[in-house]
Amino acid sequence: MTFLRRTTLAGLLATGSRFLGAMQEAAELLEELAREEHGAARRVDEILSAGRRLPGFGHNLHSVDDPRVEALLNVAKREGIAGQFCTLHRELVEAVRLTRPDLIPNAAGAIAAVLLDLGFEAGQTRGFALIARCAGLVAHASDELTSHRARAVWEANA
Repeated sequence: MTFLRRTTLAGLLATGSRFLGAMQEAAELLEELAREEHGAARRVDEILSAGRRLPGFGHNLHSVDDPRVEALLNVAKREGIAGQFCTLHRELVEAVRLTRPDLIPNAAGAIAAVLLDLGFEAGQTRGFALIARCAGLVAHASDELTSHRARAVWEANA
């Protein structure tokens, strides 16, 4: 099996609810908010008080803000896509900022809002996360074929 195929296959096998599920969980939360009368602040309090992770929030690299969030929502607004779910996402962000300003919104939550406004269901958003993961893996594997930055790690673990 070639290096490109092994790298791509390993990347796909490393997917699961933690990486692909975040977008779906964020979409499900937004769908819940659309059905509820209590608003985002109450739901945020319930989730955080129970010690659960808030889908669509937090990032392992960005600590102040995730610049992709506002960019995605601005494109959705400019293109006439932003609707109920983008509005709910913004309400959710504001509710979180009141209680946990250190918990930043991430791209998975923003993409979930845009996809819901496009008419997709929460369960379908996971497929979009997989598509993005595949594109990234192809780019990474192609880069490794020419630069070999991770070759030493690969050979040490082969």
